[in-house]
Amino acid sequence: MPDPLHLAALDFLTSSPAPMTALSPATSERRRFMLEDSGAALSFALEMFERPTSPAHEAAMQVFAFAADVWGEHLSSEPDPDRAALNLHTWAKKQASSPDALPAGSAAAWRGVCSMADMTTGAGDEDGERSPDRRAAVLT
Repeated sequence: MPDPLHLAALDFLTSSPAPMTALSPATSERRRFMLEDSGAALSFALEMFERPTSPAHEAAMQVFAFAADVWGEHLSSEPDPDRAALNLHTWAKKQASSPDALPAGSAAAWRGVCSMADMTTGAGDEDGERSPDRRAAVLT
């Protein structure tokens, strides 16, 4: 059974919070891919740095583990990728701006989670290059 922190996070995500950003146009398939890829990046961070070297590092790992769990659970229950991206973005921003963000962790770790959420609201990049839509927007 999920702990109260997970339940509170999932309740927040499913309550359709007011979005804190607008979405850039992307196909549903592309948005879902970005969400899954960003969630995998959070899990990858845990695997790469599995042995904390300081209390701050331990706190950051707790933040990433918590965010990766909530991220994955929300993606498995929200069929609309656009809505999932907006919800996760709003949740991450709320967590990052809360002085009581739990689990107790560094502001830098929550900013990292916010960056991952920010990436899911954009049009997406292809192999490290801006997508054609984003290149055109930058040039105009």
